[in-house]
Amino acid sequence: MKRNPRAERQVRVRKKAPLSATQTLFSRPFGRERASRRDPSLQLLPYVAENFVFFSAVFEAFCSALVTRLQHPSCPCVLAPVRYISVKRMSNQEFVKQDEEVCEKAHEFIKLFHKMADQNRSRLNHLYCLNKATFVWNGTPIEGSDDIQAFWEKMPGTTHRISSLDAQKMGVPGMDAILVTTTGNVTYDGPSGVHCFTHSLVLEKEDECYKVRGAQYRFVD
Repeated sequence: MKRNPRAERQVRVRKKAPLSATQTLFSRPFGRERASRRDPSLQLLPYVAENFVFFSAVFEAFCSALVTRLQHPSCPCVLAPVRYISVKRMSNQEFVKQDEEVCEKAHEFIKLFHKMADQNRSRLNHLYCLNKATFVWNGTPIEGSDDIQAFWEKMPGTTHRISSLDAQKMGVPGMDAILVTTTGNVTYDGPSGVHCFTHSLVLEKEDECYKVRGAQYRFVD
């Protein structure tokens, strides 16, 4: 039987209904079947896409209720109003000048501190903030200027030699403070011998002069 090309051309092909965006996405070569085999969680994507408006409304309502609850006076974690602090930007010359002044003050303080720690520990408490000073010596915490001085006085005699010092202004609004880090070696009287150490200090202005707010002293050998 001979084929009739003309008749074949007249055969109508049923047109498929147009696919939605979601169906088109998941009918590609990297479609729903392949995607689900790679990651089963992707099977939820069509459902989420079709109900996106609903989920958005639920999330918005949840956030609104959470903020209302946090702002209620009975909530232990009441949201405080946001305060914006304007910070004046310094020029390069002002920054360099401030950095030089900070390093000079830190160098003078560290020189005085270790001199008193080696020779005059009875007055060492005057270099610490009165009621809020903390000192950690090789993991042992001490609080209060008087207790810190008593701790220093119990230690054997020392001779400190500083090999490096780094200081920088702490950018805390409303607080005039300097962060100082020193390294060197210390010689103890008796069998303790020589140790390499690091000494990190936070200096805060009190009574118009810098004093130690917090410090950490640690052997590194």
